[in-house]
Amino acid sequence: MSPKNRLHLRENFAFLLDGCKKYEPTVFVLFALFTVCSALLPFVSVLLPKVLVAGLEQKWALNRILLGAGMLGAAGMALGGGQAWAQAMFSVRVISVRLKMCSVYNAKVMRMRFDRIEDPEELKRIALSRQAFWGNDYGVEGVMHKVFDNVGVLISLLGLAAMLTALHPAVALIVAAGAVVSFLLNRRAAKLEEQKQPESADVRRQLDYMSNLSQDFSFGKDERLYGMRGWILGRFDGLIRKADGLEKNLKKAHLPRVLADGLFVLLRESAVYAVLIAMTVSGKLALSDFAMYFAAVASFSTLLNRLLSEIARLPVELKKVDLIRQFVMEKDVQKNILPLPKQRPLGLEFKDVSFAYHDGKKVIEHMNLSIRPGEKVAVVGLNGAGKSTLVKLLTALYRPTEGRILAGGTDLARLEREEVFKLFTTLYQDVHVFAMTVAENVAMQPKERIDRRRVQRCLEMAGLWEKIQSLPGGMDAMLLKNIDLNGVELSGGQTQRLALARAIYRDAPVLVLDEPTAALDPLAEYDLYQRFAELSEGRTSIFISHRLSSTRFCDRILLLEDGRIVESGTHDELMRQNGKYAALFRVQAQYYQEEGVQDEAV
Repeated sequence: MSPKNRLHLRENFAFLLDGCKKYEPTVFVLFALFTVCSALLPFVSVLLPKVLVAGLEQKWALNRILLGAGMLGAAGMALGGGQAWAQAMFSVRVISVRLKMCSVYNAKVMRMRFDRIEDPEELKRIALSRQAFWGNDYGVEGVMHKVFDNVGVLISLLGLAAMLTALHPAVALIVAAGAVVSFLLNRRAAKLEEQKQPESADVRRQLDYMSNLSQDFSFGKDERLYGMRGWILGRFDGLIRKADGLEKNLKKAHLPRVLADGLFVLLRESAVYAVLIAMTVSGKLALSDFAMYFAAVASFSTLLNRLLSEIARLPVELKKVDLIRQFVMEKDVQKNILPLPKQRPLGLEFKDVSFAYHDGKKVIEHMNLSIRPGEKVAVVGLNGAGKSTLVKLLTALYRPTEGRILAGGTDLARLEREEVFKLFTTLYQDVHVFAMTVAENVAMQPKERIDRRRVQRCLEMAGLWEKIQSLPGGMDAMLLKNIDLNGVELSGGQTQRLALARAIYRDAPVLVLDEPTAALDPLAEYDLYQRFAELSEGRTSIFISHRLSSTRFCDRILLLEDGRIVESGTHDELMRQNGKYAALFRVQAQYYQEEGVQDEAV
């Protein structure tokens, strides 16, 4: 295994123990109780046949035999009951640990840099690490159960091995050889399973998507109008067959190991029984001792097979824990953290900024740009020109590959990333409505922190208050049907106005509009732009659009092409230059003329 993927056993166990200590410290008491009970219980089973046979052999009184057997039975019941209770309580506690660690993991995912989320390798890593939270046989719980269940087993095995070794050297040799062979066979099986995990995780991810696709009502219209039901179900069935095939292939690969392991266990036990029988026949071993050692061999074999199987699988589950440990524990390195600039409006500057994706493809190249405080700047260009990447760089979702981005003269890289987000109000083309109340969708805060009067003012300014008033519950009405089946579905124009109200409520010093009206007709678009113009007063505003006719309210227009600014100026200046901007504007303007809104929209 490469150093990069090497399992850090001590660190991973410490990580899990810290989780238990933090969330459910009682697991340690339960672990101690379970271990004691598990370690002692096999010896009750071993001693019981010796007492019974010895009693019969030595012709004890019936009450004496029953007393001895009863005392051992009572001890076994007490130990078994303690073991079962501790195991049940532990299972409840460890589920709680897993869920709370999952919550920490989810919080970390939500804090990830946006560029990492778009990295295929990072997505694969997240998919694999998420397996650690699948259930009680995987990852976090899997490792904890394996340790919890088998420490007592190990103690019992050591005691039984000592008994058998003291009996005869041949028994010790057979036991040792059996342990080695069984471990190797089980380890090979675990490696086969480990090799299949990435493919299995990929199939599971696709299955989750197709399953959600069939159940997500937002896709309902497209699924029905385009007759997609057969296609979706076909893809789903195909993935099920693939998952089933992977599982069957894994079982087939395991079959030779299972047969070999079973055969070897038979040979091992037969050899030990042969030694016991020989010693008994020769008079070296009493019949009661034969019964005891016979039971010891059976118990040893069962416990050994169980332990070796769990140990062989332990690295597989530890690898999942290793992934989440590294993920959760890694820290963003930020030096010389500075306070947020207090200027309002805020000036922005790109200094020799370049950006390349993980595949090495450059999208922005050596960009230098100054935006004055309070200036309204439009960034236009064809698809693929780098407009959206520019927005993500500006809002700290991406970090420049080269160069610096300044806000109020302060390098964004020297600001706390979570704080940087407070500088921007961003409206995207794809507005996301959450399955929450109208008020929560506007304020984007928990109910107890919402200023309801402010929400109302924002809805009024966005031109949506009249609609919200008509809803049952008003601003407390639930949106979408994901949680509440009576949830309200807003139209495209209403959704954009909701986003506008959200932007007004946030009141950040920089306003960024990234194709916010791409889905609207020209008249609805024009109406919203009038409101955007009002919203941008007293703020620095950046407006991204492919509709050149909608940028005339801006102080300056930048034309992007292949990640570079190729033209800059006001609308009138660029039209007089008669360059690329003018050519694009004239092509688009004819469509507005056909709709009869040229004079108003441009």
